[in-house]
Amino acid sequence: MKKMKMALTSAMAVSLLMGTVSYAATGAVSGQSVIPTATASAAAKTPATAKGSFLTAGDLGLQIAETKGLAAVSGLSDTQSGMTVSVSQLLYDGTRLAVTLNRNATEMLTHFAGSYKDSKGNIAVEPEGAKGVIKKLEWFINQQTPDGRTESYPLDSVYTAGADNQSVLVRVTDYSNSGLNGQVPLPEKFTIKLKLTVAGIEEPFNISIPVTKIGNSIVLKPAATKTFDGVGVTFNKAELTPFTTRVAISAQGLPGKVSKRFGTGAAALSAIGYDVFDDQGKALKFIGGQGSPELSTSNKSNQDLLFEPFITTPKFITVKPYLNVFKDGKQTGEYLLDSKGMPVREYIKELEIKVPVKK
Repeated sequence: MKKMKMALTSAMAVSLLMGTVSYAATGAVSGQSVIPTATASAAAKTPATAKGSFLTAGDLGLQIAETKGLAAVSGLSDTQSGMTVSVSQLLYDGTRLAVTLNRNATEMLTHFAGSYKDSKGNIAVEPEGAKGVIKKLEWFINQQTPDGRTESYPLDSVYTAGADNQSVLVRVTDYSNSGLNGQVPLPEKFTIKLKLTVAGIEEPFNISIPVTKIGNSIVLKPAATKTFDGVGVTFNKAELTPFTTRVAISAQGLPGKVSKRFGTGAAALSAIGYDVFDDQGKALKFIGGQGSPELSTSNKSNQDLLFEPFITTPKFITVKPYLNVFKDGKQTGEYLLDSKGMPVREYIKELEIKVPVKK
């Protein structure tokens, strides 16, 4: 995975590197499911032929979008030095923007993303400077400032290998839930500008992409807080769409009272991870997220987390903060792993937050 300015907590980073993350979040819509079970099942059973990058991403929300024919776009491309880069898939549901970029250069054997899984399932990386490989991705959007001016804001993104060596899947997010930069949420309709630098191509590719939100969204704002061992955890917000569950959680350390189990100095609070369950104890898969990098000055951690959509409507949701367990009872070093090779988690029951869902 390539990274663009994204700040992850240590718990999130470990899970991402392990490859199978079990962060989860669920929410509710009065009296109905956000995603019909039949649709989710159809996405999971799509034949392994003619798959686009959304279907191969291991992301239920993107799979649903491609299966239902909601992701395909055309007519968005730029050509430099005989190479064309185009946008073939796009999804924006108000919580995140996902884009598939394609390189029209079938004669090139390099992987557009620069990294990929080899035949043994190991991560392989193209040699530095290999022609046709992405060097830099930049995204910009114009937004109104409080005083009425229009400014161009950069947006962070991460990208991974797509369905083949000619494609990449890009996930773009904003900082509106992280407490940083004063950035406002992305509007329902906007144009985002892509500037893409590719190795071996002298000029960058520039593509303007019109974006419109699809699907309804449900917003929960419980603002519920639990405090224990000098740390207060607040479940601030959840946004539920047919394609994504987005959860905003913050942790505030009380000066001089934060237990050493949560870390010290700039690392304080960053070790806390979060699982979110529905009323049946079902957890959804973690997609990605970002966290506040200003822990050393504010003693506060803001987490803006993305998860796959839920299928059924729970009566309540529960946020369960946890710490990964280290070997030999230490506070640092190697993580203790379970039988599946995942870090063992110690849930902090005193900080769990249960939020009822009104129907």
